[in-house]
Amino acid sequence: MRSSNGAALVEVVDDRVTASSLRPGHKHVSTWREWEAEIVSGDESDLARVRDRLLQAGALDSPSPSKLARALGPDAVTPTSEAEPEPASFAKNSIGALLVETVARHRDAFFEHDALVRLDKEDAVHQMRVAARRIRSLLRGYRPQFARQLTDPIERELKWCAGVLGGARDAEVMALRLDALIAAQPTGTISKTTRKHLLAHQRDAYATAYSEVMDMLTSPRYFRLLDSLDTILAADHFSKKAKRDGSDAICSTLVRMHKKTRKTEGKARAATNTYERDTNLHSVRKECKRIRYAAEIANKTHIDAKSGRKIKRVRKAAEDVQEVLGEHQDGVITRNLLDNIAVDVAEQGGDASDYQRLAGYEQAMADVAESDYRTHWKALRRAIRALP
Repeated sequence: MRSSNGAALVEVVDDRVTASSLRPGHKHVSTWREWEAEIVSGDESDLARVRDRLLQAGALDSPSPSKLARALGPDAVTPTSEAEPEPASFAKNSIGALLVETVARHRDAFFEHDALVRLDKEDAVHQMRVAARRIRSLLRGYRPQFARQLTDPIERELKWCAGVLGGARDAEVMALRLDALIAAQPTGTISKTTRKHLLAHQRDAYATAYSEVMDMLTSPRYFRLLDSLDTILAADHFSKKAKRDGSDAICSTLVRMHKKTRKTEGKARAATNTYERDTNLHSVRKECKRIRYAAEIANKTHIDAKSGRKIKRVRKAAEDVQEVLGEHQDGVITRNLLDNIAVDVAEQGGDASDYQRLAGYEQAMADVAESDYRTHWKALRRAIRALP
């Protein structure tokens, strides 16, 4: 699905799957066809439109939560005698219905990418981390709608999980950024030795971080998190406020979240030193990401069209701030890494000029991003004010 200007909103894939289960006593080969839809730059309403179109064409919702569950067989989906509880049921236009639908989708993505992370598949760490962050953001942003005595512990464990995954993901991103940074320099200005050294440094960083990810995935603490995610959609995990009208709940949540972000942004502008300013801008970025995730749950199935358009503008504006400040934060982190490596190289008697040159370039890029974010920030404020 593409927008009127050609931007990819939702990617749809027609898969023919062949899977072999090697479980003792349950060896078999399964084949099936399935359609998968994934958001690219759109939102939940675009995904809902794709689903409706596929259902109209004769498709059926999958009876299995993931490819892995279908491949292993029905007796492997529930490893214990206690069945997974039925999801809570709410009126169609309620915030509870939106939360059940959205959390279920991200939870399934989290489970699916668990297996891919264990196989060290490309982008799997990133996608699993995104799923964990999205669930956590919903639990945090819509706290009044959840039974916090049950969901706050899940939120904390998802924070821990995303943090461990973040180490590996950051190393991946840094390697790509450094490679692109060196390629952007005039030919001959950065030596092959410098490039080799930097990329080797990040490969080592990824190997260490991935080892920590695997330790997490085999830990009792992680398995307890999986158990808690199995029950996260049960009725007892929601409060009475989950029955509230979806449009009203989303708009009031976005206003509340923006109020907090406005204070953080004010601290960034009032900062008297670079460290304080960079730290607060990073917090603004994270808070805008939460605003974006909170707005993404709106879709045409549950939300009236007028409110949906205004919420979508907030989502887009928050994403714009997030992206430009993400560039700023990437520049700050890369500059710090290069500065530290330059010091190490100089202390060992080497030539640190390449690293210093690259660090200066990164600082310049961060400065550009910092000067650009105010335009997007003002657009976010206007979008928030326009909410019903």
